Amino acid sequence: MIEKNSLTDVDFIKKIEQELLSVFLCNKPIFAEFSSEIKPSDFLVPIHKQIFLAMLKIKDDGKMLDLTILLEFFAQHEDFQFSEWENTLHLLEANYSGNDVVADYLDIVKCASIKRQIDFLCEKITNSQWPFTEFDKKLTEFYTLFNEIIWNNNRGFNDLISPSDAIIQLEKLKNKNYDKICNVVPIGIKSIDDMLHDGGMNKGGVYVLAAPPGTGKTAFALNIIEHEAVLLSFEDYTNRKPPIILLFSLEMTVVELAQRMIAMIADKPFNELNNSTLELDKQRFNTAKNIFSSFPLKIFPGQDINVMEVRKNINILTKANDLKLVIIDHLHIMSGTSPKQSEYEKISEITNMIRQIAKDYNIPILLLCQLDKSATKTGSSEQITMANLRGSGTIAQDANSIFILQEKNKQNDDTKSDARFITFKIEKQRAGKKGSVQLHFFGPTFKFTEIQERKN
Repeated sequence: MIEKNSLTDVDFIKKIEQELLSVFLCNKPIFAEFSSEIKPSDFLVPIHKQIFLAMLKIKDDGKMLDLTILLEFFAQHEDFQFSEWENTLHLLEANYSGNDVVADYLDIVKCASIKRQIDFLCEKITNSQWPFTEFDKKLTEFYTLFNEIIWNNNRGFNDLISPSDAIIQLEKLKNKNYDKICNVVPIGIKSIDDMLHDGGMNKGGVYVLAAPPGTGKTAFALNIIEHEAVLLSFEDYTNRKPPIILLFSLEMTVVELAQRMIAMIADKPFNELNNSTLELDKQRFNTAKNIFSSFPLKIFPGQDINVMEVRKNINILTKANDLKLVIIDHLHIMSGTSPKQSEYEKISEITNMIRQIAKDYNIPILLLCQLDKSATKTGSSEQITMANLRGSGTIAQDANSIFILQEKNKQNDDTKSDARFITFKIEKQRAGKKGSVQLHFFGPTFKFTEIQERKN
C-alpha cells in the first residue's frame, strides 16, 4: 500500500488511481468482481477516467481485458484520444506489484470522489446568492443534492462532512425579514404554495384536507411534516423555544406512522429496506431511521380524544416549545363533549373550538376529514367539492381553506397500481384563489410529487 508521507493530496490520489487501474488490468478475477463498485466519474485524472471507461466497454463487449486489447481499443476510438494514453497503459502494466489491496484502493478513490462532490456543493452554496423569497426553495434543493451524494455512493459518509456544515454558508443569506418565513408553514409543493396566501398555511388558520379513503390524505400530511422538519432543522433556535410539530394520529398506530416516514425519507418501500441483505439498503435504512428520529415531532396516538384534550395537549407543549404546526388525523374520529350530541352538533362544536384554538395559540392547524358516502363510491367520475364533506356547512364556515385530494380515473382496489395520479384542489381560500395541481402519488413510499407538464 502506498504511504502518503510528504505527497500532496492530489499526488496521493493520482498514485492510488494508478495502483487500482494496474490491479484491474493485470488481475482479471479482481476486475470482474470489483469493477462495478466504482464509476468512471470517481477518478480524478482525466486519462484514468477514460482508461477505466474503456475497460468497462471491453467487459460489456464480452472480451477478455488485457494490455493488447486496451491498446487496440484506444487506437480505434478517436473520442478516447489522449497524447499520453499509450505510455500510461504501458506504465500501468509495468507498475503492477501483485499487492492487490483493491478494497483499500477503492475506498480511497471513492472517498476522494465524494469529498470533491461535497466540496463542489459547498462552493456552490458559498458563491451563490438568492433573493429572500427563494431561500426556502434553495435550502430544500441543497438538502436534496446532499442526500443524492449519499444515496449514489455505496458507503457511509458521516466522517467526511455533515449537512449542517455544508449548508452553513446558505444560512448566512437570511435577512431581517426572517420572521415572515416563520409565520408560514409551506405545503412543500411549489405550485400549491404559490397559490396559497403568503406561500403556505398561516398562523392562526384552520386548513381542512379531505379525500376519499385510500387516496392518501394521511400520506399527504406526512409529506408536509417531512418538508417542515427539514426546514426546521436548519433554523437557529439558540435564543428561542425549540420548534415542534404535533400530530394527533387517531387512526394509525405510531409503528405504522414510523414505517411510512422511513419509507418516505429513504424513498424505498419499508419492507424492501427492512428485509434487504444489501449493505447499501442497510445504510439507507439506518440513515432514514436516524433522520426520522431527529424530527421535531410529537405524536399523540389513540382514537378516544375530544377537542378539550386537544387544547390541553397544545397548552402543555406551547409552554416549552414553539409549536409550528398541529395536524389532526382525523376530524370524524374525534369524540364529542357529550354522548347525546348528534353528528352535526358534534362536528359543529369541534370545528368551532379548533378555530378558536388556532387563534388563541396563533398556530396553523391542518384538519383531515372524511367525505360523505356519495363521494367515496369506487369508479365515481364526478368532481368532489366541499359540499361532499361530512358536516360540510360548519366545516366550510370555520375553515380558512379547504383542500381536496381526488384520484384521476379512480380504480378498483383489485386493480389499483402503486403509482397513481391525484388532483389537489383548493376549494376554498379566504385570502387567495382557488385552483388545482396535478400530483403523482407513489403508494409504496407514500411520496407526493408535482407532475411537470411538457412544453412544446
